[in-house]
Amino acid sequence: MPRTFREKKAITNVMQIMSAQNYAADEKNGNLPLIEALVPAGFPAPTPDAKDMPLNVHDYVVKNPSATYFVRVTGYSMVGAGIYPDDILVVDKSIEVRHGHIVVAAIDGEMTVKRLFRKDNKIMLMPENNRFQPLLVHDGQELDIWGVVTFVVHRTVAVKSKAFSG
Repeated sequence: MPRTFREKKAITNVMQIMSAQNYAADEKNGNLPLIEALVPAGFPAPTPDAKDMPLNVHDYVVKNPSATYFVRVTGYSMVGAGIYPDDILVVDKSIEVRHGHIVVAAIDGEMTVKRLFRKDNKIMLMPENNRFQPLLVHDGQELDIWGVVTFVVHRTVAVKSKAFSG
């Protein structure tokens, strides 16, 4: 609830922009409205100069289309990194894999998503949940990195959608 005149004005500005655009989604091009205003996750702050501009989510999350794919998550081993069951990961195969990256990998053909750690010529795939054990890649095991996770699409409210109904 806004407490000051500035906060009320900021909210009014954002609401006017949104209503003027009628939340206009350009479905043909995949563009959705992006309110060009910072939204603090801490203390409320005024947004006096909010602007509206189109945002194509695909263009925002996919930097290299020929090397990017999406994959749906199952399991709880990465919840500490904000990755939950049913989330959709955006994975880019063109990014050079580095220590600390979250990767989609296969160990001896078994798929997983984990944080990559390299130390003393050893490779470990680390979970982000202390209920799961790290996966040490042993000599003779086949490790294939399928790409680096660049974005996580995470639903915060259960919504029925044609795109996600199955």
